[in-house]
Amino acid sequence: MIFQDWTKMKKVFCHLILLSSDSETSSSSGENVEGIISSKATSTSGKSKGETKDKNYYGFHGLDDTNYLYRVLREKESIKNGIICQDKNSTRFVEQHIASGSRFKSKFISTTSSLDVARYWAYFEMDTSERKPRKVPLRIVEIDIQELAGTKYEKKCINLCDEEVRNHFIKGAIHRNFAKSSKEVLFVEKIPKKAIRLKKDISKKEKKGKKKINDLAAKMSLMSLKNN
Repeated sequence: MIFQDWTKMKKVFCHLILLSSDSETSSSSGENVEGIISSKATSTSGKSKGETKDKNYYGFHGLDDTNYLYRVLREKESIKNGIICQDKNSTRFVEQHIASGSRFKSKFISTTSSLDVARYWAYFEMDTSERKPRKVPLRIVEIDIQELAGTKYEKKCINLCDEEVRNHFIKGAIHRNFAKSSKEVLFVEKIPKKAIRLKKDISKKEKKGKKKINDLAAKMSLMSLKNN
């Protein structure tokens, strides 16, 4: 299956909200989401009622079949000092982060357990529903979780690929599906440089190859169908 024109992609992918710290929702929908979540899921402290410090909901468990996570970097994002969240003092909680991406700064850093999902975000513009192909793909980094095993970074990690963890942190069905489709894994505040490596698997030929992009889109559509 190969898409013949880009407008068809909208029907297949419009429900996928994928990770990257520069993803945004529209102004009106973002404000609406904030209001709904804040009124239903927050306590007086600003945290989700279900967002406890129970260690059973944190860590790399459920990621046994992979040694790597992936993140798509913003165009000018540096990894010289690791990957740093946008606001370490933020009181925003997991569901707000999933719902509105970087429209509002948070302490969370989104990654994915799927290289295909990362490639999709790297290839396509996600700030509009048309999902137009980028002229130049964004950079992908891989994160070696073995380097972080047993550290404070693992202890704060939230693996939303795990159904039990996802249901604990995210109460809305739509937002759960967002996290599930993007195979999202969250870090808190920072991912250290020692675990990060730039993934150089997007060749110059691929950057210009429309067929390659179409093949990837087809693959992502199949993934989407399997996850729903």
